[in-house]
Amino acid sequence: HVNTVYEVIKAAGLRTAAADKHPSYEILNGPSGSGVDDLYTPEINPDKKDIAKTIANDELKVTAVLNQIAGYLSVDDAHVNYVGVPAILGMNFQAPNIGQKFSGYVDAAGTPAVVTTLGSLSGQAPGLAQAFDYVDGALARMLSALEAQRLTDSTLVIVTSKHGNSPVDRAQLNLIDPAKTLTPLINSVQAGLAAQITDDTNALIWLRDRSRADDVAAVLQANAGAIGAESIYVGSQIDELFNAELAGNPSRRPDIIVEPVNGVVYAAVNAKLADHGGFHDQDLRVPLVVMYPGRDAGTVTAPVSLRQIAPTILHALHLRKNDLDAVRLEHTPKLPGLNDEEEDN
Repeated sequence: HVNTVYEVIKAAGLRTAAADKHPSYEILNGPSGSGVDDLYTPEINPDKKDIAKTIANDELKVTAVLNQIAGYLSVDDAHVNYVGVPAILGMNFQAPNIGQKFSGYVDAAGTPAVVTTLGSLSGQAPGLAQAFDYVDGALARMLSALEAQRLTDSTLVIVTSKHGNSPVDRAQLNLIDPAKTLTPLINSVQAGLAAQITDDTNALIWLRDRSRADDVAAVLQANAGAIGAESIYVGSQIDELFNAELAGNPSRRPDIIVEPVNGVVYAAVNAKLADHGGFHDQDLRVPLVVMYPGRDAGTVTAPVSLRQIAPTILHALHLRKNDLDAVRLEHTPKLPGLNDEEEDN
């Protein structure tokens, strides 16, 4: 129901590009269906426990970005048809995500595991440490490509994460199978009531009859210890989470949200070491590194949101940030501390 930053940039006559892990990321095209000129989405290997295959999938996207920095299409490895460097481009790395889930950290301090029995890469099974090393090297190649094209001084580079994965400390991990806990409890209120449960750390629950939401929430609350629940949101509580005044289609929101205690992951036993989707710090607090042309190195300590990245991109491109619907509706500022210019509209 709202446009994307890609649509705003393309409407200004600039070229857009993006790469991610699933074809479903065509959502970046926005309501127009054409926000991204060069969208590259090689489906990630279904064997998500194989970190080596995940790195190989990431490398496809890295190659695409390098092609785009050189001014060619993502799939034009031979550099035959020059189309120009996009005004916005980027990609998603899955290797750290998979590494955190299936090789994890060796202690509560967050020391990444070095080698596991998962996957294979040049005869060695890569762990989370190797995943981080791979990403570090890939970013170095991108920066070198920008320098080769003399684009370093005119390129805003942002490195961040969509989410964290918890728990970091394996000793806190408590896997609870929703099929054996949440689903039976929901259906105890009414047979077949559970329509959809999207579970990672939080559990998002949709019911076939949403008028029974309060009844289900009461049953879940009564069994909070068994399901590892810290907070259960229903009705107006969810409206507040999703900002009901701005919701374009409130019927799409879940009927109930179960927020577990830190360390609980809703998954089958031995399924994974961590996951995301919760409201705890380890899920929400992520790195944010910005290389802004003309700014010296430094640290900004003010609390910020990833929502502020989009208006920052539009500001860097000298475009109106309020042309992005979400920015206009939510009054989202750009990231602080990057320049001294006054706020634009």
